[in-house]
Amino acid sequence: MVVSLIATYGIFVISSILALDPWHIFTCFLQYLLFTPTYTNVLQIYAYSNLHDLSWGTKGSDTVEDELGAVKGVGKNVEVAIVSEQVDIDSAYQDALDNIRIKREKVDDLPKRNDSGEQKQKDIYANFRTDLLLIWTLSNALLASVILAGVDASNTFTGSGTRTTVYMLIILVFVAAMAAFRFICATLYLIIRLFTGV
Repeated sequence: MVVSLIATYGIFVISSILALDPWHIFTCFLQYLLFTPTYTNVLQIYAYSNLHDLSWGTKGSDTVEDELGAVKGVGKNVEVAIVSEQVDIDSAYQDALDNIRIKREKVDDLPKRNDSGEQKQKDIYANFRTDLLLIWTLSNALLASVILAGVDASNTFTGSGTRTTVYMLIILVFVAAMAAFRFICATLYLIIRLFTGV
């Protein structure tokens, strides 16, 4: 336990001193510690739940809007076409206001479900994502129940050699190994930056 704590927190302090930037330890470390469970658990669930979005956060923004002008590359030059007439700007603004004011289509006006091969393929992918998320969630619940089964009635860990002790030892060794790996890589980065000047 002590080795894992020193490996985790000591390496952060040593790395920040080596990088000549120890002040963020005082200004940001508490927030980092408080948010660690959030980005470890919540972001994993978010990532598993959004496997279908492979757009790097640009989903739906792959079309070029040219209402207010356009930029085109012509050879080595750039050609910019902008709306310069006040009448065109006013009409574009009025069109945008009208689009906001128009009520959305009613549910009855929506097109019927398309049962084509493409829709069936999308359904297969959606089922796979759902199954993967359920398996991941249930496996975490199973792991938690196995670990908690190693705790006796007085809420203390039982003697050495139990499942809980072995699990905690594996987790603490893994945490120390990952912290050491991060420290080695951060130090290598500093050395490379020192000699290359980048």
